[in-house]
Amino acid sequence: MKDPDVDVIYICPYTLTKEVEKYYMKILELVEIENPGQRFHVIVPENYVKFPGHLSLTQTLLYSPHAMRRIEELVRERQAYIVPGKAGDYDVKLSI
Repeated sequence: MKDPDVDVIYICPYTLTKEVEKYYMKILELVEIENPGQRFHVIVPENYVKFPGHLSLTQTLLYSPHAMRRIEELVRERQAYIVPGKAGDYDVKLSI
């Protein structure tokens, strides 16, 4: 994130508390990241509570249209890549 042209989109499986979000922002400020509030985005799939716990985060994200639209807006006209813990078929579908 030292490069001002790089943003991070963090897909979280549940809503973060304000304290945790402040903690992340403070870490980014301490390592001297420019405008961390505008470059670090936390997205939570809105339908995560409606699906069983055995679904992967990627599957839940694919079934959450609001979160998908938000990601599309953030990466529009820009290069982007996914850093999964373990790549699977749903990660490939998400990248497309």
